[in-house]
Amino acid sequence: MKCTDDQSDVSFKTTWQLPPRFVMDVFNKKDLKKKMEDYIYKFMQPTADLKFIYVPIQEDDHWYLMVISVCEHTIYHMDTHFNDDRIRYRERVMKTLAHVLEQVITSNFYKDDGIQEYNKQFHDYKIERPEDIPQCSSSLNSATWVMKWMDMTYEFKPYGNNKLDDHDIRMITAVHILRSRINYKKPQIIASVEEFWNMHSSYN
Repeated sequence: MKCTDDQSDVSFKTTWQLPPRFVMDVFNKKDLKKKMEDYIYKFMQPTADLKFIYVPIQEDDHWYLMVISVCEHTIYHMDTHFNDDRIRYRERVMKTLAHVLEQVITSNFYKDDGIQEYNKQFHDYKIERPEDIPQCSSSLNSATWVMKWMDMTYEFKPYGNNKLDDHDIRMITAVHILRSRINYKKPQIIASVEEFWNMHSSYN
């Protein structure tokens, strides 16, 4: 929901943020062409100013983030658990996703988007793993790290983001979703919160 809301903001025209289900749909392959049309409409509108593509990836209980930097011709592997046994597998996953995104962005739908063709060759992009990302012994807060990184949007910086306030990130994300223009349950939630607040305030 947060991804969809962010994409509706004109200030995010330099960034595509794909939802987690994108990865599942790519590897499921069922009705992929039809689903891609939906992603194009909701998350991947043509823009000559495209700089970053964010793709959150879930592997069992672990989350990591793929960020395609169009200007740098680099795919950033943002991960709090660079497990030697899993790095190659995860980067094969990212290469597959990059290939699918390349097929999409080189389709006729984007022929007049203004992006230079050499910038669309995602399969040639190098993969870089920022070395200053704290490495955790478990995946308990890996999803929170991904939320933190995605919140950088058009100001993405792969280095220097090595501190995490888990509580703050969760609260900021929850408030963002609550206030979202596409949260159809917002009036009900606000009414419930006000009722709860009034009920407890009456005891003071």
